[in-house]
Amino acid sequence: MLSSSGGTARELTALNSLTDGVSVTYYPLDSSFQVRPPTRVRRDFDRLAEAYPRRPILVLEAGYPSGKGNKSSKAKQRKFVKRLFAAWDRHPDQIV
Repeated sequence: MLSSSGGTARELTALNSLTDGVSVTYYPLDSSFQVRPPTRVRRDFDRLAEAYPRRPILVLEAGYPSGKGNKSSKAKQRKFVKRLFAAWDRHPDQIV
């Protein structure tokens, strides 16, 4: 969760330590752009909140493809949306 195509978790943490809040986009894909299971959402959001305690986190975008090319489906996408809001609700004072 704490990675990007242009940086590592350590670099992102260092950069975000200089900000008033943390802005993220969330698309749970692996390095070959295959979907990760919707069951990972809760753990990813818990790790995000733990990485930036007492800091506001803004989720700018979140998405989950439904195509077969990503080894996904509409059913997986539906589960992702439900789990996304449940994970978000676990951190109401932090994830705005």
